[in-house]
Amino acid sequence: MGQSEEQASSVTAVWVTMGVKIFVALDTPDSKTTARQSKIISILGTFGVPHVLVDLTAKDRERGDQVKFMKAKAKKREGQDTALPPQIFNSGKYCGDYEDFKIAYEEDTLDTFLRVKIVRPQNNVIDTEYLEEEVETVRIDDVT
Repeated sequence: MGQSEEQASSVTAVWVTMGVKIFVALDTPDSKTTARQSKIISILGTFGVPHVLVDLTAKDRERGDQVKFMKAKAKKREGQDTALPPQIFNSGKYCGDYEDFKIAYEEDTLDTFLRVKIVRPQNNVIDTEYLEEEVETVRIDDVT
């Protein structure tokens, strides 16, 4: 293995093994994706879960390997050509996407889902409505 291959391997190993990592698209016009990412980040902050964001829309040189890693490990939902952000990993192991996170939050199993110890504030109440998404409605006048 040449020096540049060793460097690339060690860089990859560092970012893969670093705890909770959320693959996001910070520069996206999609308000649904933005809202989902914000909710995950907010909840992790509430529970004091350290995490790293990997911006899939960034133009840095390491992003290519990270995109390949995410696409290879993350699951696609029905109707998707590729796994869409946000996608959550811990130490290189896939945890799930927003839908999986939502279920874990609502069932109070985030610690198992994320594979981390969570110390819940005593006054913490699971607000299942927080992760609900607005349903887009189309008026008949808008269609014609």
